[in-house]
Amino acid sequence: MDIAVITVIITGFASVIIAAFAAVMSFRSATEARKSAKATQDAAEASLVVLFLEKYFDPGMDEALRVLAAWKQDKGKDFATIWIAGRNSGSAEAWAANDARRKVKGYFEETARLHFAGVIRTATLRELAYVAGLNIYFDVIDPMELALNPSRSPRTVEFLQAEFRRYLEIE
Repeated sequence: MDIAVITVIITGFASVIIAAFAAVMSFRSATEARKSAKATQDAAEASLVVLFLEKYFDPGMDEALRVLAAWKQDKGKDFATIWIAGRNSGSAEAWAANDARRKVKGYFEETARLHFAGVIRTATLRELAYVAGLNIYFDVIDPMELALNPSRSPRTVEFLQAEFRRYLEIE
């Protein structure tokens, strides 16, 4: 065999080995980049979990949940329409219920918006939203919201209901 042919074969074989090595290293680099991106997302989500759980376990949230539960219990079946009438007449009790509604609603709807935006994964949403106050969101806040704005978008409520229905007894 001619030396030129052997050189071409060896050069071609070396090129194949170098290309295969480059492909392996490129794959490894991409894998490490994915791991790094996932670690960054995990860290960001962990920070959000801490922030949101601090917000949820704040004494003000506990008070807001109590105000809303008491409002529904004290006012009966028509609690939402009574609330609207009280707000319209300037009732301090109705406005206290309104402030509580806004606080609790904000917590759950912020978590849903973060999920809709792709900032948090479903598992993180479940950690943030599957808390004792979730029933208050469905049983008290949603009827209040519907009374306040009958044409409001049900996207967040329907999403959270679908996500948590199996865990809750939604009225």
